[in-house]
Amino acid sequence: MSTINSESSQDFRIRPVSDADFPEVARLYKACFPESFLARTGTSMLRRYIRWLSSRERNRPCTLVAEDSGGLVGYLSAGCYTENVQVSFMKEHRFRLAFAILLRPRVAFHPDFMLKIRRAWIGLRRYGADASEPRPEEASAAIASRWSPFRFHILSVAVLPRGRRRGIGSALLSKGEIEARSRDCTFMDAMVKASNDKSLGLFTRFGFEAVDPDSNSVQVKYEIG
Repeated sequence: MSTINSESSQDFRIRPVSDADFPEVARLYKACFPESFLARTGTSMLRRYIRWLSSRERNRPCTLVAEDSGGLVGYLSAGCYTENVQVSFMKEHRFRLAFAILLRPRVAFHPDFMLKIRRAWIGLRRYGADASEPRPEEASAAIASRWSPFRFHILSVAVLPRGRRRGIGSALLSKGEIEARSRDCTFMDAMVKASNDKSLGLFTRFGFEAVDPDSNSVQVKYEIG
């Protein structure tokens, strides 16, 4: 178990997200992930995505924000996912997403959008869109991990430049571990771009170990003792 205390700093605090935070979280996401295709579809779609993740009760969602005297400075989005969230969100919001892309057609050719579509399609073929759907037998080992009810999956953790090197990222992960324990999860994991040294460093320092790397991304996993 990590010994990092999420309340150890006196100049920021970690708390659950509130409805009033969503516009600011969307701006924070856009600032930290400017190359994400969602950041390029417009603030409305991005805000909708973050609200959707935080309100989807079947996933026992967890959205935490870090706040200092200047406002929100970081956030963590996670949950116990038994569905392919990318597929589910695109499915449920396909008309709005299509309209957003019509207004910004270059988004459809953006590398991140094409990567998300490819991953969503691969995930749909390998695991289905929902944990209740039949699974290919040859993928049973991967499925057991991917759809485990004891898995606390971190979709994203982000800190603005002004908040970095203050322990905020580690504090968000530490508070996330507490939330994972409250959901009876036995491990946390995340997918990180292989080229994202800062994120990989954050997870590694906390105690995550890299598993199942490929050419584009690395799965990091943390066993909750």
